[in-house]
Amino acid sequence: MQTTDIGGVPAVVTGGGGYGWGDGCGGILGVILIIALLGGGLGFGGYGRGRDGGAPGYDFGLQKDILENRYVNEKNAGIIVHNNDVNTGKILDKMTSIEMQNLRDENAGLKTALSEQRITATILQNLQPPRAVPSYPAPNPYTPFMPNYGYGYPCGAAC
Repeated sequence: MQTTDIGGVPAVVTGGGGYGWGDGCGGILGVILIIALLGGGLGFGGYGRGRDGGAPGYDFGLQKDILENRYVNEKNAGIIVHNNDVNTGKILDKMTSIEMQNLRDENAGLKTALSEQRITATILQNLQPPRAVPSYPAPNPYTPFMPNYGYGYPCGAAC
């Protein structure tokens, strides 16, 4: 084994007795095999990688267009959902304001009806003729003092 010093680091160099490029283990066939594999992987030999290069049968430009369209579609879907939420909120606000106005109108109508009832009751009470109210309780002079005799006739009969 032969060693050389490269930049202060010793290097190990074999002299044809190992697994190098031209020592009989692979030789030119190994080089051709490596070139064929690399060449096939790089798109030589009709495998093709599309416009931008890449895996065989894979079109990166088309994939880029698909991803851009997907991004635009999802962005537009987000805008649509947001607008839907805003519009739903506006509709609910409008319905709430209409219901509140209906309740206010109903409340005002009920207050007016109650006020009119009170006024009517006061007027009717003031229009009734006055009644005599005794200052002390007294028996009714038109009823007999004895329960079985009425107006001087027996058994309460007024014949």
